[in-house]
Amino acid sequence: MIQGIRLIHELSARRVAYLLSFGERLSTRLLTAFLQKTGLPTTQFAATFIKTTGINYEEDEVNWETTKLLVNETLRSHLQKNTICVVTGFFGTNPNGYISLLGRGGSDFTGAILAVSLDINTVEIWTDVDGFLSADPRVVEDAQIIDEIGFQEASELCFFGAKVLHPKTIRPVIDNGGQVWIKNTFNASQRGTKIIQHAQEDHREVISISSKKVGLLSLDLFATQGRKKAILAQLFKWASDNEIDIDMIAASEAEISFCIEDKYLENAEIKEALSEICPFYIKENRSVVCIVSPKEVKGQIGVAGKIFNAIAECGVSVDMYSQNASEIAQLIVIQSSEVKKVIQNIHEKLVAREILAETA
Repeated sequence: MIQGIRLIHELSARRVAYLLSFGERLSTRLLTAFLQKTGLPTTQFAATFIKTTGINYEEDEVNWETTKLLVNETLRSHLQKNTICVVTGFFGTNPNGYISLLGRGGSDFTGAILAVSLDINTVEIWTDVDGFLSADPRVVEDAQIIDEIGFQEASELCFFGAKVLHPKTIRPVIDNGGQVWIKNTFNASQRGTKIIQHAQEDHREVISISSKKVGLLSLDLFATQGRKKAILAQLFKWASDNEIDIDMIAASEAEISFCIEDKYLENAEIKEALSEICPFYIKENRSVVCIVSPKEVKGQIGVAGKIFNAIAECGVSVDMYSQNASEIAQLIVIQSSEVKKVIQNIHEKLVAREILAETA
């Protein structure tokens, strides 16, 4: 196949998906051989029984009804005999029988698919971190492991920079009433973090902070004679057409400001398409800092004020601010060069002190 691609100079999405499946195919063979050599009853399976809709070879959707049926037909009898089933992750097969990928976090997603299909309540994801922490340990040396976190809080942290997992990969387990554990392959004695639908009652003001780099763009509505509604509609269509997530957005009579991942600013065609909608300017080298609080903070007076006081102590100005209605996530946009000291100070003032108070 590789030789054919070289000769015709063509690489279709179908061929890409097929080629990328071999990492999982080979790793499952190695793991199966190792387990069998130790005397454990083990069987290897390619996850062709995970059926997708065929919408997209690179990030397909699961046909749940068919998949649940096939998973049980294929695996349950082996599991009842206490056989270890080593299953490839990351891919399934579409209605035409071709390999299609499950997208970012596809191997974790495979675990969730199998758990839901087999009515298993607990999923463990073994990775290279101890779990969710109160901040990036590269930024805050004394960042603490979070023992338990709600799904919404975990999702906010992951979307805004915490590279623990992709929320969509575990949602089926959570929606099914299950729990997901994040554990460290290289530190197996560490308890890890448990993710459930709603964490136990928590009255801390902030539980964790994450960040990611963005571009801050502002559309000049004065130049469009105030066509705000039409511009907003065209903006969201532009984002959808280019598969861009708008991380934050604020609209006034004068301008519409929004944030997108900075990688999109490198694409001249994307920027050209936006300029056809409305004149705009960009503030580059910006980051979104996401400050996540437990659900119990909703309606509590003064949390935002403490966050802004911590930012002001750093001598940093805020380009943009947003808070969702649940009050779980507060987002601030600042210069990327200021992120480290801002996170460190917010952590010291709103996270570390509460941890010390709890242990006192």
